Amino acid sequence: MEKKKIFMIILIMILAVLFVFAMHFIRNLLIIEEISRKEEELSKINNFSFSISSEGTREFYYKEGISKEIIKDEDKHMITWFDENSKEQIRYYPEIKKAEISSINTPRVVLPTLGLTKENKMIYALFANISVEEVNEEKCYTVKLGEETEYISKETGIMLKNKNGKILKDGVEKENIVEYKDIKLNEVKSEEMRKTRFNTDMK
Repeated sequence: MEKKKIFMIILIMILAVLFVFAMHFIRNLLIIEEISRKEEELSKINNFSFSISSEGTREFYYKEGISKEIIKDEDKHMITWFDENSKEQIRYYPEIKKAEISSINTPRVVLPTLGLTKENKMIYALFANISVEEVNEEKCYTVKLGEETEYISKETGIMLKNKNGKILKDGVEKENIVEYKDIKLNEVKSEEMRKTRFNTDMK
């Protein structure tokens, strides 16, 4: 009788754990599918800009096959213009007034997202801890998987912040944090991206 009682207690505990895990999985899966739908809509946008704030600042602009990246940090100031159709790339260094022209197959600039695929959706649903927090007064899904925590806007599906482990700088260990700011959709003007204007800037 005593063994039967112990068996029932263990069985109930196992069922309770399975129930909690099932609820965790279903909730996560619903959130991940919601984010995935937003990512699909974002992938159709061909006019956007944003900046990345970490150790320095990077600005990204994209409009209809043309991308421009501006890097500003302690060691480097560089502007990169790229045409994904012709594969032509121009790198300009304003401080020394030097330009490099090349033909290269550079990956397309994309909006910062969780980057969901059929393969990793289940990983996030099973193992991620997802909560809700605010980043710059915007409600976000906080998706934590391993050491990495990603903050995804509930409204747009765009990543606003990423925390991934620690970095050592000047002998001091601190959190490795990247913030995505100044995110704008459909506001980049053609004249800002034209090669002729860029060449004028290089003179």
